[in-house]
Amino acid sequence: MNIPETSFNLWSRKASTQAGSDNEELLGEDDLLGPDDKIPKTAQIGDCTTRKKACKNCICGRKDMENVKTIDPTANANEIPSGCGSCSLGDAFRCAQCPFLGKPAWKKDSKTGKVTIVN
Repeated sequence: MNIPETSFNLWSRKASTQAGSDNEELLGEDDLLGPDDKIPKTAQIGDCTTRKKACKNCICGRKDMENVKTIDPTANANEIPSGCGSCSLGDAFRCAQCPFLGKPAWKKDSKTGKVTIVN
């Protein structure tokens, strides 16, 4: 393949008008946005699922849910509410609404019904 070697300064070249005509109209930002895009987004209930704690200025109700009940992991195992039943295994096995998110794993003592923390 024989390609001729030519060199030129890019700044000396003029813009090519072959791609479009001179009469072509440019669209403005407002033309690209539809009526649904202009509506501001608002927080929905349960919209903070990616955070472990409620936002400082929480409006979705998560802060109220956190203040309702705090659970002690050293309490009786029968009193601990669990939706999935695997809270003692660690964060990888806990559901999104688990009250023990961020806490270390523990082993359940079946004889006494107490929960002990595993280091």
